[in-house]
Amino acid sequence: MQTRRLFQVLAVLMVVLFLLPASSAGAAGGSYRYFPETGRTVGGEFLTFFDRYGGVAIFGYPITDEFLEGGTTVQYFQRARFEWHPENPPPYKVQLGLLGSLIHPPDPPVANWTDPRRSDQQYFPETGHAVSGAFLHFYRNHGGLTVFGYPITEAYKVEGNITIQYFQRARMEMYPGDSRVYLGNLGEEWLYRRPKWTETPPAPQPPVRSRFFPETGYVVTDEFLTFWETRGGLDIFGYPISDRFVRGGLTVQYFQRARFELHPEQPEPYRVQLGLLGSELYGPPDPPVPNWTTPWNPYVRYFPMTGHIVSYAFLDFFNRRGGVDIFGYPLTEAKYEAGTGRLIQWFQRAKMEWHPEKPPAYRVQLALLGQIAYAGNGRGRWEPIRGFGKVWRENPSVRNGLGYATAQQKVVWMAEEPFELGHMLWREDTRTIYVLKRDGTWKAYDDTWQEGRDIVKWGYVPPAGRVEPIRGFGKVWRAYLGGPSGQLGWATEPERGFYGVVQPFDRGLMLWSDRKAIFVLFNSGTWTQYPDTYGEPQYGPPWEFSP
Repeated sequence: MQTRRLFQVLAVLMVVLFLLPASSAGAAGGSYRYFPETGRTVGGEFLTFFDRYGGVAIFGYPITDEFLEGGTTVQYFQRARFEWHPENPPPYKVQLGLLGSLIHPPDPPVANWTDPRRSDQQYFPETGHAVSGAFLHFYRNHGGLTVFGYPITEAYKVEGNITIQYFQRARMEMYPGDSRVYLGNLGEEWLYRRPKWTETPPAPQPPVRSRFFPETGYVVTDEFLTFWETRGGLDIFGYPISDRFVRGGLTVQYFQRARFELHPEQPEPYRVQLGLLGSELYGPPDPPVPNWTTPWNPYVRYFPMTGHIVSYAFLDFFNRRGGVDIFGYPLTEAKYEAGTGRLIQWFQRAKMEWHPEKPPAYRVQLALLGQIAYAGNGRGRWEPIRGFGKVWRENPSVRNGLGYATAQQKVVWMAEEPFELGHMLWREDTRTIYVLKRDGTWKAYDDTWQEGRDIVKWGYVPPAGRVEPIRGFGKVWRAYLGGPSGQLGWATEPERGFYGVVQPFDRGLMLWSDRKAIFVLFNSGTWTQYPDTYGEPQYGPPWEFSP
C-alpha cells in the first residue's frame, strides 16, 4: 500500500513535468463526430441537437465546419443551418435558420379549409396555411415546430408533377409514384445560392469571397481575405492555421505569423487590424534608448513612441511591407538572440529575423508568432508533444484525422488486456473501457462493474494458453461482445495496470501504454497503433524525466 501511495505521489509530480512542452508551444470540450462523406466534423451542442432530432435522415451531412455568419456561430448541413444562440435559455440555444423563408418568401394566408373531423389536416393560424396527409404525418413525427417551423405556403405542384410545401425552416417534397416524404437540400441551396422552385427569388446577396488553403486546410473569407491579399499575403502573414472564431468579443483568425481581428465599429481601412502578438509574447518595451539618429541618414529611424531605433535592412523591410499598420512600433533594439545567435528585433505585432544565408529578397523574415500564440492561447488547441507529437507530425493521416489536441496530455492509471481478436484498454479517471478490434474498429463502453456488488469472473473454462477476462473487462466481454465465441475471442494474457498517458483531440483520442505503444482512436470509429519511437520516456520518475 505504501509503495502504491508513493507511486501515486510520484505520478502527480510526473503529470506536472509531463505537461511541460519540449519547446515553446501552446471548444474544446464535448463530443465530436467526423463525417467522412463530406470531411466535416460536428460537435458539442450542435451534435446533441443533430442526434436528438433525426440526424442524417433529417438534416443530411454537414457541408461546412462551424463559422461566424453575421456575428452568429453557424454550421451548414445539406438540409439546414444550425445556429448557436448562447443568450437563450436551454433548450433554445441551438436553433435552425429560417432557410425556407429565405428561399421562398411566405405566401399570403389562405382561409381555413380543413375539416375538423379529419385528423390528417391541420390549419396553422400563425401563418395562415394548412398541412395535410403525408406531409402532416411527417411533420408531427420528425420534430414539428422545432425542426420545420410553421408552414408558409400551401402544398402545390411544380415541374415534373412534384408536390412541395415550404415551411419556415424546410421544404417537404413528394414525387410521383412514391409515397415517401423527402426534404429539400435547403442548406446547400442557400449556402451556394442555388434556390429551386422559387417563384419570387430572394433578394440578391453579395457573394461571399473565400479561398481554401490546402496547405493547412482552412478557409479565409471576406474582409480577412481582402486584407491578406492586399497587405502582404504569404510572405507577411503565412497560411491560416485556424477558422474564424470569437475571442474577447472580437472575431479573429490566426495565421502563421499574425492574428487578424475584425473591428466592425471602425471605418475603412481599419476594420481589419492585426493583433499585438509581439507585445503579448515579448511583454513591455525595453527601456528607451537615446536618439542618436541624424536627419541626413535615411537608413536609421528613431520611434519616440516606444524609444527605439530601427535601421538598415530591418527599416527597409518595415517601410516597404506596411509600416506601423503591419508591424507596430519597435519594442527593442536590434540584438542577437540568446540560443540562436540570430540578429532579431521585436515589434508590437511582429518579430523580425536576419537570415544572411538566404537570397537577398528573403534575408529579413518574420517569426511564426501567430503559430506560437495560437497554440498557447487560441481556442484551447495544442500541437501534441513527445511520442504523441512524433506520431502526429510524421503521419498525415493521423494529423488530418485527429486535428489538434483539445487539452494537454494527462497521466492516468490504466489497465490493458490483449485478446485473440483485439485489445481492451481502461482508464480510471473516466471509467471508460475501449474495445479495439482487429478489423480496425473500436467502441467505448462505460465501466459499470462495482467492487463487492458484481461477480469478478463468470466461470468460463479457457483453453490452454488463454485467459478469461475478469472485473470490468469481463463484464463488457460477456455482456456486449459475445464472450469466448464473440467479437474478441479469449484473452491471451491477464489484465495489468500501469500509469499511461491520454490526450483528446478535435476528432479523436491518443492513448499511450508503457509497452511503448501509442493507440490512435478516431471519432469515425477506426483506430490504429504505432510504436513509440520518441527518444525520451513519455514520463518517468522526476530524476529520469528530461523535458
